[in-house]
Amino acid sequence: MALKGWDIEPHGVADVLGKVTHQVAGGEGLAGEARRFGNNVKGAAEATQSKIITHALGEFFNDYSRTLLGMGAKTFSCVTGASKATKAYLLADREMAEQAQQSAIHAPAPRIKAVGQ
Repeated sequence: MALKGWDIEPHGVADVLGKVTHQVAGGEGLAGEARRFGNNVKGAAEATQSKIITHALGEFFNDYSRTLLGMGAKTFSCVTGASKATKAYLLADREMAEQAQQSAIHAPAPRIKAVGQ
């Protein structure tokens, strides 16, 4: 029994959530890009002949890695919240659906710094 006033297609939601999860966790998605980023920074640090540049690359990598992890955490929080809201919708529990929908936004937003900050 669907909730009155809601128009959700659970199979469509599941399909989209699966695609989002794959884009974040899959080898071609955010996780894969993060691994390649790490390998590239490591390669650059190993290739340089300057301790100062190696140190700066290490600091940059550590700082940017936190941003990437935050992006993944926020995405998975949203996927989990959307999944819970859809399950509640299927159970025709409006209050539970609304609470699950709201919980999707509680993960902290990733802090993306501008270059030079």
